Amino acid sequence: MMTAGPSKRWVSREAFRSYLRPNWVQIVLNFLLESIWLLAQEPAKTAPPGEPGGIAGFFAQYGTLLPMLMIGVVFYLMLMRPDQKRRKEMELLLANIKKNDKVILGSGICGTVVNAAPKSVYVTIRVDDSTNTKVRVLRSAIARVGQPDETEADAKEAS
Repeated sequence: MMTAGPSKRWVSREAFRSYLRPNWVQIVLNFLLESIWLLAQEPAKTAPPGEPGGIAGFFAQYGTLLPMLMIGVVFYLMLMRPDQKRRKEMELLLANIKKNDKVILGSGICGTVVNAAPKSVYVTIRVDDSTNTKVRVLRSAIARVGQPDETEADAKEAS
């Protein structure tokens, strides 16, 4: 008769349990294999070319493209088109600057145009009339043409 002794195992219990427990690499690989399997399947049957598919056939083929196209159109109309309009207006405004125009620079300096050649990149403005201080600036530094919105009376009331 055989005696009961310690049994010999080929694999330890911890190694066997870790083999059964899925790790993140196995999960990702499993997901990728399932995705490839789904992509490899036959596409849904559509109406034969001779038969009219109607609106359902159109949406079956181009249904996923339509929302992206609508988002692109809305993006263009809401963001890009107004910016292009504003840029064209600013270019026209900067091209039509002439002597004695009141301008406001992007830094907030207000002045009167003294010298503005049509093809020149630079514009000379007079900042202070009492000391006849002149500043030569880039034409692109001009933010607005005209008087500032706030008058001196409004500034005195605020302080």
